[in-house]
Amino acid sequence: MFEQQLENLYQDLAYKLALQGKISCYPNPAVGCLIVKDQQIISLGFHKFAGTAHAERAAVLSLKERYPETWQDLIKGATAYVTLEPCAHFGRTPPCANLLADCQVKKVVYLSADSTDKVNGKGVAILERAGIQVEFVPSAKCEKLNQDFFALQQQERELPFIKIKIGASLDSKVALPNGNSKWITSPEARSYVQGLRWQADAILASAKTVIVDKAKYNLRYAEFPQIIQEHLAPEEVISPKLVLLDNSQQLTGSEEVFAHHKREDIVIVSCQPHPLASAKEFAPSKFISGFDSHKPEQLKEILKQLKALGINNLLVETGSSLTNALIENRLFDQLHYFMAPKVLGSGLEALRQEVEQTQIADCLQLNLLYSQELSEDNLYLVYAK
Repeated sequence: MFEQQLENLYQDLAYKLALQGKISCYPNPAVGCLIVKDQQIISLGFHKFAGTAHAERAAVLSLKERYPETWQDLIKGATAYVTLEPCAHFGRTPPCANLLADCQVKKVVYLSADSTDKVNGKGVAILERAGIQVEFVPSAKCEKLNQDFFALQQQERELPFIKIKIGASLDSKVALPNGNSKWITSPEARSYVQGLRWQADAILASAKTVIVDKAKYNLRYAEFPQIIQEHLAPEEVISPKLVLLDNSQQLTGSEEVFAHHKREDIVIVSCQPHPLASAKEFAPSKFISGFDSHKPEQLKEILKQLKALGINNLLVETGSSLTNALIENRLFDQLHYFMAPKVLGSGLEALRQEVEQTQIADCLQLNLLYSQELSEDNLYLVYAK
């Protein structure tokens, strides 16, 4: 019983390590590694940033740094707990499976399979050929943690991978009746949102949100999560495209948002040809007309058009109307919900479905992928449909 409790503890710690790198390791999967010998944790690591050490190598390097003379003796015969099958290919870093084999660990326990062509059992094969015992202990939460990574590997996807971001109070309000919404969520939550923007190929919003809320949708390096700042210089930041749905052709070009985005990064979608399309200033921008985003079938077609533009990872940050339309029509993959312990009472609701259900069984049931406490006053929940 005690040994099983220890196993569960090691696996849970490896998962928590992986979670630490989720916001910064994109486009790579989040992975954590724990190295144990004689029931003692001798090292740990997680993948922090693409191009840097993977979790297994980070754990080995940490051990080597702390015990430069004896690290090889310490790791020999140890057990490595890894949240994802060790990689088997040479990329920007060498294969982790070979590293563990060279270190002569006794056993590797991995908690989720890697179905990508570059791995898919190849890491296990390398370890087994080296005489290392390999055990697969399927962990639903480790698999869920990288749902977006594996979905983005699917070349045949019809739509982008769509993440909807909501920041709301405990009673699911995004603003007071007078429109005041600054700030419901904490600085830590807003920093994490900067990380989500940095990951995205594009941000989707409505013209109404841009006009009413004066939203900028810009990347603010000073607010980036510290773990990203440690590995990325300001000049290396690539801003996502900005997609604006403007059915009523309300945008005039004078909105504040346009001061924060290059014209070539702007996509405007409207029912009729947009007046800005003929403006010289917006010549580099992309205009898509003939689609009414208020109609579900046309909203889906807009998303297909965005995928055709090379937008694979789409972050939705907008008002409740578009958010609810996407959710009601199941046009999303993940819901990123930042919950603050505030009760606003009356105000603008974050989620409101237009179609009234009469049976609980007919309601949309979301699946919790993972959660984090970003601060004492903000809970971050990620759901899948």
